[in-house]
Amino acid sequence: MESVIYGHRMALQTKIGMKAAHAYAPTTDTEGTPIINTTGDDNGEGFKRIKVEDILKLKRRYDLMDIPQDKRYLVLDPRHTEDLILYDLKAFKDITDFVNGVPKRFAGFNILEFTKNPVYNATNTTKRTFGAVSDPNNDTFCSFSFSSNEVMKADGTMKMYANENDPELRGTIIGFDKRFIAMPIRNKGVGAIVSTKV
Repeated sequence: MESVIYGHRMALQTKIGMKAAHAYAPTTDTEGTPIINTTGDDNGEGFKRIKVEDILKLKRRYDLMDIPQDKRYLVLDPRHTEDLILYDLKAFKDITDFVNGVPKRFAGFNILEFTKNPVYNATNTTKRTFGAVSDPNNDTFCSFSFSSNEVMKADGTMKMYANENDPELRGTIIGFDKRFIAMPIRNKGVGAIVSTKV
């Protein structure tokens, strides 16, 4: 029973992370919501690799908005982390390590990593709706960024309901309730680096 409950709790936590990541990533490229395209070589899967220069372009856009450097976060897709390690192993092998619980920094960004970042349309570089049906011909992946001053989240408690020893189903029925919301406050200081198709 405990392992089943744990599995459900972890599934809810993953879904919450996915919803927050999708909400924080910009929908389109604007002055306050920069979207940068990757410019590297083919990664062998038909996408251009991320380069340090791409992160620096994003940094410049944040600089122009006067976003405080200590509040900037870049959440890398693992494929982008791999690109950066291949780009310069010595410089980036520890990019997602934590020192005393604090992420390392690069180009003014606190660096994090998440495996379920939002999906973008590769043709027009717009964010796909949450839960949209996969389109392998047009979908691409991203790393996204945000300023902690420009986003919000409300994370409610998780409640479990249980009907133990149900006579009709001859088992225990459980269900969970979780309230959560995350979003940009004013559509400023959120950005993305989207992998361009070759």
